[in-house]
Amino acid sequence: MRFVTYNIHHGQGIDGRFAPRRIASVLAPLNADVIGLNEVLKLSGRVDQAAIVGGFLGMSHSYAETHRYSFWGAGNGVLSRGAIAAVEKLEIPGGMERRECLICSIELGGTRFRLATAHLALNAGARKRSIEILVDQLPSDLPLVLCGDFNAPMSELELLRARLTIVDAPPTFPSWRPTKPLDVMAFSEHWQVTNVMVAPSIASDHRPLVVDLTLRTRGDGVA
Repeated sequence: MRFVTYNIHHGQGIDGRFAPRRIASVLAPLNADVIGLNEVLKLSGRVDQAAIVGGFLGMSHSYAETHRYSFWGAGNGVLSRGAIAAVEKLEIPGGMERRECLICSIELGGTRFRLATAHLALNAGARKRSIEILVDQLPSDLPLVLCGDFNAPMSELELLRARLTIVDAPPTFPSWRPTKPLDVMAFSEHWQVTNVMVAPSIASDHRPLVVDLTLRTRGDGVA
């Protein structure tokens, strides 16, 4: 299965233009099965970026608002080629902004698994506490993929490695000349990685991280 994580910067490209359909046009050729989105914008009664991008791609969508300013809000989104069977939210520290991890149970190709996406805080202390919460409270009854913009150097993710395998990914930020691997994808022991790449794009200040995962069989050491 192909997983993508992408901070879409409210649909604003490095040219300053807000264009959610351009986000969709970046994602379309990637042929993802499941996509985690951060900084997804929703304007009351007018614009729902998760629905717009999901509709363009022919994917089901889920959106969870984490913070609101007057008539607009922002949060995390999940797009899926399979049915999104259930949705949970896990609150994490956000500093000056409220933050959550959006957890979706997905059924695709006869397999049920969970995709969790989170956008961690700029504050190092809040990130540390968020990672502790994720390690302690993310569900473990199904195969799990965790992704998102963690705003953190890899040195801060050692606790997460105790529970999940973190993909060794190229830098994704800033999109015009990436130097920082801020966008993270990690997975439970049920999965193995077969391919990793970063797609070039100016549609956001981040680039999409693309990871292909396959489920392990019993012979691969998973009961």
